[in-house]
Parts: sequence; C-alpha cells; structure tokens
Amino acid sequence: MTKPCIPLGLVFSRSGPYAMMAREMEKSALMAVDEVNASGEFDFAFVPRLRDPGGVVAAYAFLVELSFLDGRSRLEGDVLSLIHY
Repeated sequence: MTKPCIPLGLVFSRSGPYAMMAREMEKSALMAVDEVNASGEFDFAFVPRLRDPGGVVAAYAFLVELSFLDGRSRLEGDVLSLIHY
C-alpha cells in the first residue's frame, strides 16, 4: 500500500546574503524529512517543496509572528504575518 503524500514547503535562500547559513539549514530539514519518511511510524510521507526567496525578505511570509520578540524590527522591507501573538 502506498502512503499518501503531503507536500511540505521549505523556504531557504540559495542565493543572496543568507545563502551560506540556509544551505546548512536546508540539508538538516531534508535529513529530518528523510528520517520521518523512513521511520514507518506514520501513514503518510512528506514530499519537500523547495523555494528560494533569494534573501529578499518580501518574498517570505510568516505563519505566526511573536510580536513581543520584535523580530519585525530586525528585518528590512515589509513583513507579512498571518497570526500575531
């Protein structure tokens, strides 16, 4: 029986000012996906969907923003957050 596939969005800059750090984070995320898929504990499989925003903050969208951390002030450009706490 084939497991249903669930797309998993991964956003890491492969170019621009964040490229070096993002490459390592991308490798780690893909290793985690491989571990989950190989574990047999789940009745689904993640399928990574990679996107490269090129280090442009406007190309990112955040699901949750923790306003009390004031991360928005550390980013240049407009920031889109869907949920604010």
